[in-house]
This record gives sequence, structure tokens and C-alpha cells, in this order.
Amino acid sequence: GAAISHEIRNPLTAASGFVQLLQDDYLSRHKRKEYLSIVKEELISAERVIQDYLTFAKPSIEAFEEINVKSELRQIINILQPLANQNSVEISTDFSVIGFIKGDGQKFRQCFVNVLKNAIEA
Repeated sequence: GAAISHEIRNPLTAASGFVQLLQDDYLSRHKRKEYLSIVKEELISAERVIQDYLTFAKPSIEAFEEINVKSELRQIINILQPLANQNSVEISTDFSVIGFIKGDGQKFRQCFVNVLKNAIEA
């Protein structure tokens, strides 16, 4: 509702303002980097609000399916590998005894993307 749109609009307004400042040709390299960093943080903040909203607000019809845990985790790790590299994080795995589970594949993936992203960024 209103609170959500407010929480999304604030960081987007801030990001937009800094993008306008970035259009100044005479901006120093240092300021440019600083502003870009702020824009990135604000967009991440908006993304987080949207993601939380989507995760908790939607009454979803549970889509139960067979989930191959190992292959799903491998795929998630591949997706997040560039982020890990940027943060000088090495991801090591040991998938010796993981099989299949029944569940909502979309939520499973979202959950582990969030957990891994948080771990990498920490």
C-alpha cells in the first residue's frame, strides 16, 4: 500500500537526483564515483523493499515440485559467482549427500540467492 510505495519512492527519488547531478560535465572524478556509489546503494535499497514485499505479500498458491537441491544450488552459485569474485570471496561446496526435496522451486531459489548474497556481502 502507501507505506510500500513510500519506501520505494524515497530511494528512487534520491537515485534520480544523483543521476541528474552526474550529468554535470565538470564534476570531479572523485565526486562522480561518490555519487555513483550512492545511486547504487539507493537502488539496492529499493530492490530490497520490493523483494521483501513480493516474498511476504503475495498469497501464492504453493507450487510444489521435485527440487534437485544440488543442481539448484549449483545454478545459484554460478549466478552469484561474479559478485563473489568482486568481493574476493571463494565459494566452496560439498554436495556429498543431497538429494531431492518437494517444495516451491521459486521460493527455494529466492531463499538461497538471498542467503548467499548476504554471506558474500558480509
